[in-house]
Amino acid sequence: MEWEVRRIRWVPSNIRLSESEQDGIVASVFELKGCQPVAIHLFGSRTDMEKRGGDIDLWIELSTYPSDPSKLARALRTSLEDRLGEQKFDLVFSGPLDEIMDPQLAAFRETLLSTKVTLWKAPT
Repeated sequence: MEWEVRRIRWVPSNIRLSESEQDGIVASVFELKGCQPVAIHLFGSRTDMEKRGGDIDLWIELSTYPSDPSKLARALRTSLEDRLGEQKFDLVFSGPLDEIMDPQLAAFRETLLSTKVTLWKAPT
């Protein structure tokens, strides 16, 4: 099933990404094999309208923690670069929030939760 059919999609205007860039991010996540996204969030400097430049920081919540997050990150970066052009992407993957296993995510969970802007969320 294509992502357009399965999406609950917001188009936040308070971030420094165009609607087409946001759509490209969501579509790239749905292209990934072997993962079931629960939510896609933007965080970091692109959520601050006062800042300029910066990489694109994405937090992808999955139904289960990926068995090989590095492989998943490589595949997602390739797809993102195909859709959005060559840019720097910082990618964080997590399973359900109560099962945080990634030490990187656990270290700045509060920052993620307080600055995230949701681009897509699965229907409940």
